[in-house]
Amino acid sequence: MRTPRERCRDVRAALVRLGVDFLERDVSMRESHADELERRLAGEVRSAAAGGDAIVPALFVDDARVAIGVELEEMSRLGLLGKALREKGEVRTAAARDGSCPSCGGEKLVVCAHCDGSMRILMRDKARGVDVERRCPWCNEVGMQECAECPR
Repeated sequence: MRTPRERCRDVRAALVRLGVDFLERDVSMRESHADELERRLAGEVRSAAAGGDAIVPALFVDDARVAIGVELEEMSRLGLLGKALREKGEVRTAAARDGSCPSCGGEKLVVCAHCDGSMRILMRDKARGVDVERRCPWCNEVGMQECAECPR
């Protein structure tokens, strides 16, 4: 059985081959992305045998669901992904991710500039007049933040 990471990698490669401009959200890297996916898929029937992995990869055009899980993988394998994307609406195309962003190399995430990826930062507690260590409010759960250089 293929892992979710392998399935996502294959769908990502298919989107790059099609030259589609896309924003990838890794639900394992940021809790808010997982919450967004759950919200978008509210009411969807999922395979009980596959557990939570049945929902990744998931592909949307704006808020329109294209496909999820094995269905998406099959569409990609059979070459039906481009047609399905066009049916859901206008799809922006771009040059394949070639690492053109000088900051992140096209990955859309960079190490947090505030805490250097440690997720901890010293902040001044004005009430007590001391510096205290806190969780960095600018980065995600693994010390990364969205690249400011990349076009949205």
